[in-house]
Amino acid sequence: MREKRSAVSHKQYHIRAAGPEHVLLTGDFGQADVPYFDDAMVDYLEKMSPFFHEAELAMMICENPEKVLEIRE
Repeated sequence: MREKRSAVSHKQYHIRAAGPEHVLLTGDFGQADVPYFDDAMVDYLEKMSPFFHEAELAMMICENPEKVLEIRE
């Protein structure tokens, strides 16, 4: 059986091309055959961490969504 491979290296290339300031990191976690959202998101962020600084990850999962939703002042 072929092992599932992460497409993180492919995704990080496109995120870098657009710039983290223009990206929201989300997922369709929580489906019946997928881990719970919080567990899956932690795993996803761990896989992304070799490619991005902590501040960039925070920007893509917290700051950018706040801007889109106009939550920040």
